[in-house]
Amino acid sequence: MTKELSIVVHGIMLSDYFQGTPGVMLPIYICPDTTVNNAVESLKEEINMVWDHIEYTAEYHDFPDYDLEDQIDKEISRIENYVKEQGNGNNIVFDFPDGYDDEEENAVLIFSIEFE
Repeated sequence: MTKELSIVVHGIMLSDYFQGTPGVMLPIYICPDTTVNNAVESLKEEINMVWDHIEYTAEYHDFPDYDLEDQIDKEISRIENYVKEQGNGNNIVFDFPDGYDDEEENAVLIFSIEFE
């Protein structure tokens, strides 16, 4: 039986509103100038930053070590292709209705890696 993983977008919210995941949460910090393309790049950076945690969680879910990087790369490509097809890469991710303050917690775009 082949194990699969997926990268899921949960939306934009304050991080403490997120109900959690058995996988790995990937919060992407956004500001009023963040484009969809910027968010995808930040997602890739976040994956690199928490790679050890991703490996640990994959092992916990009995996910094969040799397949982890390939499947994550496929998921990133799927996301990049979707953005390209939609033609919305330069769109702003989120219009902060109550303003944006660098000193306060702001909404984040939350992705997760789910192991199936």
